[in-house]
Amino acid sequence: MSCQVLLFTVFWDVIADVQAWLPEPHCYCSDFLHRNGFSSHSFYCKIAENSTDYSINNTARHVLWLPVDSASKFHGKPAIDTLYVRAGDGFSALTVLIGVNVFALSTTQFFMFNIFLVVFWLYFARMLIKERALLVDQNKNLT
Repeated sequence: MSCQVLLFTVFWDVIADVQAWLPEPHCYCSDFLHRNGFSSHSFYCKIAENSTDYSINNTARHVLWLPVDSASKFHGKPAIDTLYVRAGDGFSALTVLIGVNVFALSTTQFFMFNIFLVVFWLYFARMLIKERALLVDQNKNLT
């Protein structure tokens, strides 16, 4: 367990920074597709976006479980990996459904809404990073 805590401590700052800039490839690809439409370059843009999401995001999510004890990980990780990830997928689909059928959003309006969501999640990620830093400092003061 101490090895896992050490690894988590060493990699936390790197992972926090990686998670904070992770939406950038999505933002660049969305901007490229919005400006140029679908072309032969769209294929490469989506490859870059999906590979970044798969490699960095999955690694960052798994590193977050390093300091958790085995029993909690055994019970909590499957619930989070299934229920909450699928709920996020469902909310994403619901957003598109409502945007198309209720609000009749155009492609440009969806693009602007996606940019708003990216900025919101970046802000939220920064708030979590700052809160975690405060908790770590409080724990250091207690010991």
